[in-house]
Amino acid sequence: MTRRTLESYGYHTLLAESGVHALEVFRRSYTDISVIITDMMMPGLDGVGTIHAILKIAPSAKIIAVSGIRTNGEIALTSGEGVRHFLQKPFTAEALLGSLAEILKK
Repeated sequence: MTRRTLESYGYHTLLAESGVHALEVFRRSYTDISVIITDMMMPGLDGVGTIHAILKIAPSAKIIAVSGIRTNGEIALTSGEGVRHFLQKPFTAEALLGSLAEILKK
């Protein structure tokens, strides 16, 4: 749903099914990626580990963390300076697009 929403508003997306796969995708394309949207709970490598690894590759990366568990919001926001927003699932298209627009504006 997130991918369809973003693409319907003209954004190009890259998908990964796990934190490990997300790092592979990021390493290949990080110079072309403006914002990372990551779930905090993923198989293999969780959101915190993924965020830390991304920030080692690109310290100025901009990240939106998402989770269905509210307490993961605090964890996400303290994971590194790259985490700019936390979205609690389920979130609306407006919330997603608003967070994305705010990050891209900066």
